[in-house]
Amino acid sequence: MIKEKNLTNAEKKRIESLDKRIEKIQNKIAVNRKEYDAMTKELQKLLEERYPERRSEKIKHS
Repeated sequence: MIKEKNLTNAEKKRIESLDKRIEKIQNKIAVNRKEYDAMTKELQKLLEERYPERRSEKIKHS
């Protein structure tokens, strides 16, 4: 990592800008992951309701 003591103001601003962009993307990923997890659970429930025979097959193979 770059030593932040010896940075110019422009370099500090650039690093701050990068940090903000990184944080923004990380937050979007976290939100999307939660949404995908919720959709996956909902899909699983719907599939189990639609195809109950598959659920019994899974239990037998476990």
